[in-house]
Amino acid sequence: MRSDQLANLRRLGNAALKLPTWNFLQVDGPICTQAVNLFGAKLALALHYEVTKRIVPSRGVIVLKRFSNVDAFIDERAIDSLQIFGAGKTLQMGKFEVSNQFRYSSVYETETNSMSAHVAVFREAMALMMVVCHKTEDVPDGVSGHLIIV
Repeated sequence: MRSDQLANLRRLGNAALKLPTWNFLQVDGPICTQAVNLFGAKLALALHYEVTKRIVPSRGVIVLKRFSNVDAFIDERAIDSLQIFGAGKTLQMGKFEVSNQFRYSSVYETETNSMSAHVAVFREAMALMMVVCHKTEDVPDGVSGHLIIV
């Protein structure tokens, strides 16, 4: 997971000055990417069911996009796209809650309950944006990311 710090600073250029630290980790390798994609797909299916009360059928689709904390500091478009979801919810049991570790928010299409979008933030280190559709052709234009067929 070690990363070439100098190469990252060169890639970021002046945007690196916005970062609170220059301790970079490489999390875009094949093992980490596969693990995050699998976890994100399972989370997307669970959140889709939570808000729509519908199970995604076979051949449904999930579009998954990952944002790092570096994206949060240097790419304002990434943060703007996450802001549309609002403050969100967290896990809670009695008075114990974990909003400083995990929070999520969802929006969904209410007519047929066949499409939903979700964002989940993990300790301000990573965020996942997930769009779930019952059919591939229902994926909205402009939505990009890793495509997962259910």
